[in-house]
Amino acid sequence: MALDPITVYSSQAADSFVSEWRATATNVSSKVQGPLSIPAQRLEVDLLEVLRPVLVNGGDDAEKEEGRDN
Repeated sequence: MALDPITVYSSQAADSFVSEWRATATNVSSKVQGPLSIPAQRLEVDLLEVLRPVLVNGGDDAEKEEGRDN
């Protein structure tokens, strides 16, 4: 079965991310596996700046927003 393509995003330059795939089926008792090279693309944002509100507040703002509807 063909799956949708994915890309790994990194804050550092990288060509690809090497991983492994595994497949099983319900009608056989074996397992198939092999190497998988996932393309990587450098993310042109500062991850610390993007994640700082979550890291500093610990997600408190999201919980407050959820509680507002109740």
